Amino acid sequence: MDPFQEYRFAHDELEADREVAALWDAVVEAQRKHDLACIPYRERMSAAEAVIIGAVLEQGKSVTLHNIEARYMKGRSSTSWKSVAEEIGAPPEIVAKHTKEGEPSVMVRAL
Repeated sequence: MDPFQEYRFAHDELEADREVAALWDAVVEAQRKHDLACIPYRERMSAAEAVIIGAVLEQGKSVTLHNIEARYMKGRSSTSWKSVAEEIGAPPEIVAKHTKEGEPSVMVRAL
């Protein structure tokens, strides 16, 4: 059996398994209850976080207090060396010679 067909069969069997579906339904319901219970705490944390972020940005340095760390990080600076090379007239083959590409990746999912 080809691997695509094997993936499809396994996926379809998983979707049809009532025991697995019941477990998933229980997980979804527990997550829903948990999310609802967390709302008041997350609202308080978000409000406090906004004040902390504003203060840390204003003073420009990290702060740790009550076992909470607010780490200040300078904004990143980046240079498009390809654009610089093209603007000063470097030949495309020189730009290509010094350009690296990452490895491709593949995501598999059932449609």
